[in-house]
Amino acid sequence: NATATPGTLTFVVHNYGRLSHNLVVASDGHSDGSTKTIPPGQTAVLEIYVAKGSYQLSSSVLSDASLGARATLRVR
Repeated sequence: NATATPGTLTFVVHNYGRLSHNLVVASDGHSDGSTKTIPPGQTAVLEIYVAKGSYQLSSSVLSDASLGARATLRVR
C-alpha cells in the first residue's frame, strides 16, 4: 500500500514473473487507467492524474487480483 499527493503519477511497471500481467488503477469501481498486458521480462509505463481519494491497484489478467496481486493507493 502507498500514499501520494494529488497530481500526475508515473508508474513504471516491470514484470519479473514468468506469466503476463498488467496494472489497472481504479477508483469508485471504474478504471482510471491501465497498462497493456506486460510479457515476462518487459516493462510498461502508465501516467495518470490522481485526485484525492482511494485507488485500487491490481492486475486484471486471469485471477491475479484474487490471488493477491493488488494494493491500495491513498491520495491525500
